[in-house]
Amino acid sequence: MLASLTSSAAGAEIRGKVGISVDGFNLVSLKPGTVTELQLTNAAGEQMRTFADSNGWFTLHDVAPGTYVLTTINPMFIYPELQLDVTAKAGLARAAYLVNKQQMMVQPFIIRPVALAQYYELRKPLDLWSFIKSPYGMMIGFMLFGIFVFPMLKVDPEEYKEAMAQLKGQAPADSGSSQQRIRDR
Repeated sequence: MLASLTSSAAGAEIRGKVGISVDGFNLVSLKPGTVTELQLTNAAGEQMRTFADSNGWFTLHDVAPGTYVLTTINPMFIYPELQLDVTAKAGLARAAYLVNKQQMMVQPFIIRPVALAQYYELRKPLDLWSFIKSPYGMMIGFMLFGIFVFPMLKVDPEEYKEAMAQLKGQAPADSGSSQQRIRDR
């Protein structure tokens, strides 16, 4: 925003231009019907508003001496806020960024957008690990564990005795006699 300040009988007049390049070099054209609004707010909360024309030029008339915050609103860009100090002497003004007050600007004030406005968060691509960590992935994992691993953990006591006897190299003593008793009956 290029701004100059001239004094008049009722107050100062601030003129300027709103920049539309994010990186300072590549200009982005505004869409037809896009409106750039500028708000000048004092410490009491009183506001003066104006709109930039199609080329980005604006004018604020009859600005009284004091400290103001200049806010630029555009649906395509995010602009930093400026603290604007207007003095009564010869209509002088100076500005500083609200986030970095050590960086003072003298006339002509130049302000450019900080970034393009992002209204929606970009969707992340499908990631297998994030799916596994999600509640759905965990439910599927527990279900598969229950289907395939739990049946292996079920051991019949007679089968257990046979397996232990085979490990020791002995024939199961009790299991054979129990089968003969069933046949004898």
